[in-house]
Amino acid sequence: MQKISYNTTRGDILNPSKFIWYPCPKCGSHLLAINKDTEVKNLPCKCKHCKRESLITIEPISQVLN
Repeated sequence: MQKISYNTTRGDILNPSKFIWYPCPKCGSHLLAINKDTEVKNLPCKCKHCKRESLITIEPISQVLN
């Protein structure tokens, strides 16, 4: 059975296949599942694989308009 996440601020159903995996800066394994519009500043994260802590800063992916 597939889990469905709800985004309460927009009311949209989040599709897990639309996530982008943010890699661990130390070992490169999957660290966070993010959307294209995710914005994070100085988020402390601990990698499950290498057990190292890092501060993560993510800016949203902007689309170039012609």
